[in-house]
Amino acid sequence: MKIIFSLFVIVILFNGCTGMKDTFILVSPDRSISVEVSFQTDEIIPQDAKQLVYSITFNNRTVVTHSPLSLVFRNMPMLGFGLTVTGSDRKNVNESWERVWGKRTIVKNNYNQLALMIVYESALQVLCDSPFNYRNSPAGLDFLKIVPTTWDDTRVINADIGNYISIARQSGKEWFVASITDWDQRELKIPLDFLEPGRKFAAKIWQDGEDADTNPASLKSENLAVTSQTIVTAKLAKGGGHIMHISTAD
Repeated sequence: MKIIFSLFVIVILFNGCTGMKDTFILVSPDRSISVEVSFQTDEIIPQDAKQLVYSITFNNRTVVTHSPLSLVFRNMPMLGFGLTVTGSDRKNVNESWERVWGKRTIVKNNYNQLALMIVYESALQVLCDSPFNYRNSPAGLDFLKIVPTTWDDTRVINADIGNYISIARQSGKEWFVASITDWDQRELKIPLDFLEPGRKFAAKIWQDGEDADTNPASLKSENLAVTSQTIVTAKLAKGGGHIMHISTAD
């Protein structure tokens, strides 16, 4: 948002037709953020002294009101007054997000990302992207509502460094089990022998859909009755993930 806004303002300043009362508006893709750039409208201010101002609204609420907009350069006069607009341009941008670290730059699989909240231990979890996109793709939101950020016990079930891992973490009387894989499709056996023997448990499972290799939004979930004798097979798509939330049923 900051990068797009900066380029937008520079176009107004330097590509400059006269249009002192024109107003330019930049809106975010989900229309929750609006940036309005205009000239001061006070008629008593001489034309060569008028200044650009901007305002910002978020969810129809003004958060910045008519603040002066200027550019400051080292060893040069400030650009902020006596400006004219000589042209404007409109452009819509819809790009995929790429990360700058890791084996692959494209975030490919949704459940892999959810499973990372269990695999990586952190009391301060961070979820990228706009809340608008989460609301429009609600699969997995029920998991985000219940996953803890601190743990009482941890068990590593499967692991091959750089290839895959299955890890179980306990919070109170509940267990959260997550599996992730590299860019090879695989099946992992997950014995639940860490559960209390002789008791019945209910497991909610979130896993990759059948076409997750080509459709990262392909997700499915199911409920399963389990005990300490149960062995769950986690079917992982390429770069995929598998999650279980286990709670007592008796």
